[in-house]
Amino acid sequence: MVIHHCYSNSTLLPAQNIGSDTIRPTTSNIKLPSELKTTTKQEEKAVLSEIISGRAHLPGARNMIAVVESRKGHIPGRSKKSEGQFSMADFIKKQEASSVPSTSHMPQLGYGLRAGQVISLAARNANAAKVRAAAILKREKADLAQGRKPVKRQADILANGGTAPKQSKLVSLENGVDLDKLLQRRSMHDSEANKAQGIAAQKHLDALEQREKVETFVTECMSVKDVKVVTCKKCDYTAQKQSELCKSEGHTVKYTTAEKRFFKCGACHKRTVVFSLLPTKPCKHCTANEWVRVAMKDERKVKLENEQLLLRGEERKFVNT
Repeated sequence: MVIHHCYSNSTLLPAQNIGSDTIRPTTSNIKLPSELKTTTKQEEKAVLSEIISGRAHLPGARNMIAVVESRKGHIPGRSKKSEGQFSMADFIKKQEASSVPSTSHMPQLGYGLRAGQVISLAARNANAAKVRAAAILKREKADLAQGRKPVKRQADILANGGTAPKQSKLVSLENGVDLDKLLQRRSMHDSEANKAQGIAAQKHLDALEQREKVETFVTECMSVKDVKVVTCKKCDYTAQKQSELCKSEGHTVKYTTAEKRFFKCGACHKRTVVFSLLPTKPCKHCTANEWVRVAMKDERKVKLENEQLLLRGEERKFVNT
């Protein structure tokens, strides 16, 4: 039994108020069952049916309707399916029966024809070209009778001396390729290619020009001033770098600056470098003492044919003596 509590704003009686935090049920805050509104089963069913009909699209409402219908038609000892309920197999069979079978892979007679057109099943005429030509002539006569000019065909234009359609410039009248014109054609980017080739050639010429300037300088340079040299009195030599023997034995050396000069032996043409006015020692190769002042590098010359040709090979004096 559900008891509905209804609390009033009036204060409780002192005798009934046992504690400040405890409220006891009294006649003032309790409604009796006789005072509550009574509803019948018919009214409850009517309210429930209204709610279900308003929500018939929901799955719960559908299930409720099915349950109510099954209860109405229930027979003891026998189960009966409602008309709206069916299994998944029945649903699949119904869908297959209602679906239209696909005919994309099946041949169909008269596919693509309009309604009312006649399908000719007779054999094709061997003289179809003659029939078409006769139809064209009839159409032209009908056009002339109505005052319209027939459309000229390509053969009629050529027969009347008209201009033929444009042909390619590379194809001759004999339908052959004109090789001369084909070879004379140039790419539309020919100017850019020539420009790039010119830039590359200019870079190569600039490099050759710098090389020529260096060669000219070394062929004209007779001496180099203010060169740092090392002099060892114990070993009796002057060079730009101290020898390993002097470093290992700890010789006393002197660092100075001198002028570097270039000489060549007059007998064997071997070159040498000194840091004094003249060489003080004979040639190491031929022991001659004939020195000629030369530049840093000999000038490059073109040899003549009589200078290059050696009939007996390289001339060597005092061989095997």
